[in-house]
Order: sequence, then structure tokens, then C-alpha cells
Amino acid sequence: MTAEGNPSETSSSSTQENQGSPQIMATNEQIPNMSENKVGVTKWRGGIKMVINCSIEKAWDTSAEFCGLHKWVATTDTCECIEGEPQVPGCVRVMTGNSFPRADGNKSYAKEKLLTFDNENRSMSYLMMENNFGLSEYIATYKMQDLGGGAVLVDWSFEVNPIPNSTEQKTADYMTGVYKDTMKKLEALINSQTSTQTTHVSHQGGDSLQASSKETLKDEKLEEGKQV
Repeated sequence: MTAEGNPSETSSSSTQENQGSPQIMATNEQIPNMSENKVGVTKWRGGIKMVINCSIEKAWDTSAEFCGLHKWVATTDTCECIEGEPQVPGCVRVMTGNSFPRADGNKSYAKEKLLTFDNENRSMSYLMMENNFGLSEYIATYKMQDLGGGAVLVDWSFEVNPIPNSTEQKTADYMTGVYKDTMKKLEALINSQTSTQTTHVSHQGGDSLQASSKETLKDEKLEEGKQV
């Protein structure tokens, strides 16, 4: 997962050199109580602005389902709402999977709280309250904008406390790689569903036309018989 490829994709961080994955994959410690701000800590930041080509309605409805990641993200095994109502700020989800590989081979775990949700403007933000891969006070903001003509601008950014034995650039490179890969898979999924639906409708139309043609031919033969 790198920043190469589509020129419409951009990542933001303090420098431009790609230095690989951060050290977040090596910890065995579960990090709790992320919701309290640490005074004086300078946040690390990063994100993407990336254009995908698919239905914005379907892309938003699929990706904005706060407790539904396991339905479309292959690296998420489970995603369960444990507090509040989905799509309502204050909702808390717990996820397990392989989104953040661990050195000990165990599943990654995260507990996240929905901070804001604006369905009309297609925007949401969430806080990672607990995890077992070393992120502290991770907050992400996720937005979609309709560019017209089937083009969708995805603006996905994060801030997080500095990670021991890593750098801001490594963290930004890793996270933006995850973001881009996730959006490419979302784009492919939506277009695949659209293609399947179109093919199904086309087949239904073809079957109806074929049946209509058979009925017309049958009527013509009956008419010929009457004339004889």
C-alpha cells in the first residue's frame, strides 16, 4: 500500500519521503483511556484527498454505516455496536481483524466512538478510545463530496499522539496507504454491485422481449391458420 498511482490521490504529512510502516505493529500492549487530551502534546497528522468513480449515494451509505465495516472491509472480521444508536454521535463500536497486523500474530482490536455525523453533507468523525496496536488519541475525519459525472472526492484525515520508535512521516505513509487501499476497494465494490444490477435488469428485459416475440409469432401462426 503506497502512494503511487492515480495523480488525483494525494497524502498530507510533514515531509514527502516514504519511509515505510510505523512501529504501531510491534506492540503487545492494549492502550486504554484515549479520550483524555494530554496537555502540551503535538499531534501527528496525515490524510488523503482522493477521487473515486462510483455512485456517491451508494459509496456513502456503505462506508458511513458506523457499525458495518465488517460487511465490506475484508480485514475487519467483526464490528459491533456496544453503546448508543448507529449513525448517532456517542455510538461506540468494537472491531477485530487484521487492519493493523501485530507482531505476535493476534487479531487487532479497536474501540471507537462516533463524534459527529452529518448525513446531508456526508461527513463524520470518530475517536479511537482503545486499541492493542499502539495508537493514542487517534481522531479521524471522513468526508465525501460529489464532483459530478460519477466522480467522488474522498477527504479522510487523522490526528494522533506521537508514536514511540516511529516518525510522523512513517505513520502518515502507513495510514494513508490504508485509507487509499480501503477507498479503492470501496470503489470496486460499488461498481461491481452496479454492474451486477445492470446485467440482471438487462437479462430480465431480454427475457421479456424473448417471451413477447414468442407470443407474437404464436399469434401470427394462429392468424395464418384461420386464413387457410
